[in-house]
Amino acid sequence: RWYSLVSYLPEPLSSYLTALRQDLVPGCPFAPHVTALPPRQLLGEPDALDAVLHALLPQVGGPLELELKEVETFAASNV
Repeated sequence: RWYSLVSYLPEPLSSYLTALRQDLVPGCPFAPHVTALPPRQLLGEPDALDAVLHALLPQVGGPLELELKEVETFAASNV
């Protein structure tokens, strides 16, 4: 199984990027997001991973600071 960690973008940025993507790639079904961890295979069951993430994420304690360096397309999903 492949997993990634993404954060979906809020409005009004989300609507703007959705419209832009539809102009560039008509019919693209994916919502605008930032990928924090790119797709990777993980061992274990999804419920166990979900439990670990729910335990760890509150420890972050607030907004994350991101630095955007480059934009990439993942070969597996063409996103």
